[in-house]
Amino acid sequence: MNLPYFNNCVNWNPQDVDALIELCENAKEITLSTLKRNVNKFDFQQLEREFGFPLKKDWHVRYGKGMLHGRVAYFIIHSAIEYVFWE
Repeated sequence: MNLPYFNNCVNWNPQDVDALIELCENAKEITLSTLKRNVNKFDFQQLEREFGFPLKKDWHVRYGKGMLHGRVAYFIIHSAIEYVFWE
């Protein structure tokens, strides 16, 4: 799987926010290495550049896998913001 970066909760469509809540509430927690195996490498690296540091150095970050509109999605929760990889 090579899911592209889709969106974050700050820019999420307000009419679809229930789907984001469901994704996060029903997700399985995963490791950083599992996330990296399943998302677009370029998009992940771009997010790390925006954060200004490698995510592996931040122990406050969480990673998850769940379903969004019937399809698999992966996400990062950093500073209480969800960053979703999905297509």
